Amino acid sequence: MNMESSSSSPSTMRLLWTPHMPKWCYLVIQIMLLSVFVFMVTQGTGSYVTRNESIIQATQPIEIKTASVSSEETPPESPLVVVEKNSPESLSVVVEKNPPDSPLVVILFSSTQRSGSSMMGELLSTMDNSQYWFEPFKKINHTDCYENRKCSGEYLSLTYKCILESKYAYKKCLSTSSRVIKLVRGSLADMSVALTDPEFNVKLIHLTRDPRGSLNSIPRSWGSGGDNPSVRCKEIDEDMETYSQIEPMYPGKVMNMSYERFCIDALGKTIEMYNFLYGKTDIPDKTKKYLETHMTGASNGYFNTVRDTTSHIHEWRKQIKESFFYKIEKESYCQAIINKMGYKILGSIDSVRNISVSVFL
Repeated sequence: MNMESSSSSPSTMRLLWTPHMPKWCYLVIQIMLLSVFVFMVTQGTGSYVTRNESIIQATQPIEIKTASVSSEETPPESPLVVVEKNSPESLSVVVEKNPPDSPLVVILFSSTQRSGSSMMGELLSTMDNSQYWFEPFKKINHTDCYENRKCSGEYLSLTYKCILESKYAYKKCLSTSSRVIKLVRGSLADMSVALTDPEFNVKLIHLTRDPRGSLNSIPRSWGSGGDNPSVRCKEIDEDMETYSQIEPMYPGKVMNMSYERFCIDALGKTIEMYNFLYGKTDIPDKTKKYLETHMTGASNGYFNTVRDTTSHIHEWRKQIKESFFYKIEKESYCQAIINKMGYKILGSIDSVRNISVSVFL
């Protein structure tokens, strides 16, 4: 049934409400239909979508509101309400709640999928007394809010303030001292808005990977430009430019982490991240255990986070098709970011296959 016609057509209204039907029954039916509509337009498909592509499937923009909470002990009964609006300019978030005192918020952002972000997110979540969110933007994917920086930034804020948690997880979330959010959707500029939050200690880690490796790893079935070098490298270049701008603006709050360099020295880079986040170099035993069990094992599945990291960084060199390799290296945006990341343009498929030829400058 078309939702727009169901809310405006007199004939449809007569089907839903007769003079013999109580008004409360009519209201219940309308609420149920609205719920189905909201569910349909807010679910992500799991496929890759480019930033500049027209991806909005909802017929109206949305507004995010949160219920007022009088005590940190009491979770909101209805933490997220999606309301139809007439224009993107009307997007707003209403929050009436005092957050807890300065917990550490870690935003792990990767410019592209298949960059080790899931493994890195799991690693950071092993920090003491932490809460971990895996891709919270999936819930607003394919909506106007996702495409609106103000709205998506406020949605991110609602996430780490625990306001979107279930009634059972809300109190536990509030008690955590570290909150880790892993994201590959959006842009670094979208994420950097959170650095201005005066009530939370927000830090951002920008994870990067050699585009030849990440693009080779993106399934072709995801479609919509997921493995398109021109599209992907341009987006990565935009994020790297944003990073160069915000790093001096927020000293001590932003950090770049190279996936390849992490794989070569996982323990050293973990200590480096821990020092950046906490000002300490003594990492927890739980974190050490994760490194021992996940960084040296054999991978068992496409999305598995267990791998032998020292050899994993070379896998793309064994697998990439010759034509796709040349397509990446000939793309100007890809050439630019490969050099910015400190890697070499290999130039030939023979150099790619020869693992003794280093990719590092």
